[in-house]
Amino acid sequence: MELPADVFNEIEELKKQTDCNHDFSCLKSNSGNRSKVKVIVPETAMECLDERADFCTYSFAFGEGYFCKCPIRKYISKELSK
Repeated sequence: MELPADVFNEIEELKKQTDCNHDFSCLKSNSGNRSKVKVIVPETAMECLDERADFCTYSFAFGEGYFCKCPIRKYISKELSK
């Protein structure tokens, strides 16, 4: 999916402000590593469906799964829910 220019630009700005220990690999669609999230409440609650979620700085265990608190993924979920 092609993102609008303003959304893409905002994501690039957020990348500059976000420390990612995996070099944003979950956002790279061409890497084969793009992780999936299940949006429960846009910008608020997202379940990380990646089997390596326990290695991500922005995931946290909840019950038997992991939730995502990445500011970039939150922004994307907000924009896509519009």
